[in-house]
Amino acid sequence: MAGITFTLYFLLHGLSQAEIATLFSIFMISLALLEIPTGGYADTFGHKKSVVLGLFLESFYFLILFFSTNFYGFAFGMIIAALGIAFQSGAINSLIYEILEKENRGDDFAKVQGKIQSISLITMVIAAPIGTFLYKNNPQTPYFLAFVFTFLTAICAALIKYEFTKKSRSVSVYLHNIKTGIQLTMKNNLLLGLIIIGISLTLSRLLFNQNISQPYFLTIGIDVAAIGIVVAIESILMAILSFYSHKILEKLGEAKSLILLIFIPSLCTIILSQLNYILALVFVFTFAMSHALRVPILGTLSQKELTKEQRSTMASTGSFISSITVGILLPWWGLLIDKFGISTTLLLLGCYTIFIGFTGFYIIKLHKKDIKIITK
Repeated sequence: MAGITFTLYFLLHGLSQAEIATLFSIFMISLALLEIPTGGYADTFGHKKSVVLGLFLESFYFLILFFSTNFYGFAFGMIIAALGIAFQSGAINSLIYEILEKENRGDDFAKVQGKIQSISLITMVIAAPIGTFLYKNNPQTPYFLAFVFTFLTAICAALIKYEFTKKSRSVSVYLHNIKTGIQLTMKNNLLLGLIIIGISLTLSRLLFNQNISQPYFLTIGIDVAAIGIVVAIESILMAILSFYSHKILEKLGEAKSLILLIFIPSLCTIILSQLNYILALVFVFTFAMSHALRVPILGTLSQKELTKEQRSTMASTGSFISSITVGILLPWWGLLIDKFGISTTLLLLGCYTIFIGFTGFYIIKLHKKDIKIITK
């Protein structure tokens, strides 16, 4: 309800595109700095505890946005959001994978992850039209409701029973998990290649969703209230693709799936740079659908490489590298929008995604071990 109107909400309060991009840069850099310490917390104290704590913190982020009226208030909210999501990011996938391993179903991770993402996207079908309708009548309302629902989610998560294998909770164990997780990640060429691909796709998705899409929709004649309907249709398509993501991965294989992940969103942004009428929605939907495959496919390939003891820390190390890089780049892309406009920025974004994405793919292919994993 709240996320789909971020850009309009910030523009309403007098922020420029560069300032909006800076807000998300603050979020990404804060997330990067917090990823590894929170990943170590999850590995030491339990993945469920980390998720619950993250949800509580994330709920207050929406409350801060509800009360804020200027850049500095929004910036503080972004830091709280980063802390909340950092506690969840590495822990959620690790928790899912750990549960599946206990049931001897580790190979089902892509299937389960895809279904979970589908359920999340289906909720957008309900929330998006409601959110934009409420926003049009009172821009603050969606943010208060987002606080309420996220807070209730944290309570529900806290009530779920889950048995975590207890470990020594000393500071030395905590620091050891962090150190070992970082070392294992940096020595793994497959993970580094996947991280670089993730950087290209994350910046593409963030810039389009948070800076470009809402003003772009208004440009091609879509009313603010109708944006929710567009997002609902987009969510249905993404949910369908997410649900079958494991079959796509099995059918195409890992190498072709990665190529698809890089090429499709790049092509869509280049085409969108040349369109300014309603037909553009076809490519907006295609862009979204390609990103629906990103989490299940990259998540599956990454989880296979993570060790049991440092699973969250290694996942968080990858997120750290991705978040810090994207955070540094975002303000510059915001300046591009202010100076050259949306169309030129979309064209450059497509070229950037292809170049950086295939650089990551090339790094993976250079390593003999990784070639076997991808083409088996």
